[in-house]
Amino acid sequence: MRTRKVEFLDKELIRIRRRLLRRQFADLVAKVQLRGQDGFILVHVEHQSDRDPNIGLRMLLYAAELIKLYNLPVWPVLVTSYDQPFSAEPDRYELMIRGKRIISFNYEVVQLNRLDWRDYLKRPNPAATALMVRMRIAPADRVRVKAEILRLMTKMRLGPEKADLILGFVETYLELTEKEELRLRRKVDKLPAIEQEETMRLLLPGERFGRMKGRQEGRQEGRQEMLREGILDILEARFSEVPYSLREKIRSVQTEVRLKKLHRHAVIASSLAAFAREL
Repeated sequence: MRTRKVEFLDKELIRIRRRLLRRQFADLVAKVQLRGQDGFILVHVEHQSDRDPNIGLRMLLYAAELIKLYNLPVWPVLVTSYDQPFSAEPDRYELMIRGKRIISFNYEVVQLNRLDWRDYLKRPNPAATALMVRMRIAPADRVRVKAEILRLMTKMRLGPEKADLILGFVETYLELTEKEELRLRRKVDKLPAIEQEETMRLLLPGERFGRMKGRQEGRQEGRQEMLREGILDILEARFSEVPYSLREKIRSVQTEVRLKKLHRHAVIASSLAAFAREL
């Protein structure tokens, strides 16, 4: 889709009635003007981390509500990031009564676990680069995928906030073992000097953690503090301000397992309120 103008709509403006849907608002809605056209359409992007048999009906209800609110046509897109199943995600909702098709509603599906990450190596796009970690990756390719993501990030010249957001997503969904980390470092060591320096800047937080010495308790506390800081960095990058009360709740979490789950939710939560519900 080639666009001429894009305006992201405030989620407060696209609030969906609670009586219609369990969720309070759509994940992302943009008002888009296509190239060669004078009018606008709404692009609605919905994310699913698990397969939902009722998603087709929800997509229909979202589209109907958006059409009612804005009187504009809606292009619905479903993005799925689950590992399984691999079978194709349905791309339509149909209502049949006594063999007669009453409703047939189609929507675009981007099913990440059916996409090949190699197809995106020549597309320097921040979103596509981050989402590579949820695409179809063979176990033997895990190190190469992370290396390629780092390479793409150095080419895109991202600002610190956007780089931290992508790295947080990558670290959450593509956590390498110690052996894999060593293989990654060997790959980095073989890069030209300038590329190696830029890549090391991206790896620096993990490197600082890797150098931590001391007793096991100290290492564990270091990991936990890194996770807390990472959660806050992601929330600030996505939602600007993080209330003091929410910061204190995050800092009060003491288990590494819980912090890792919160780190993941910080990346995918649709709002601060949605993240807070996970605490």
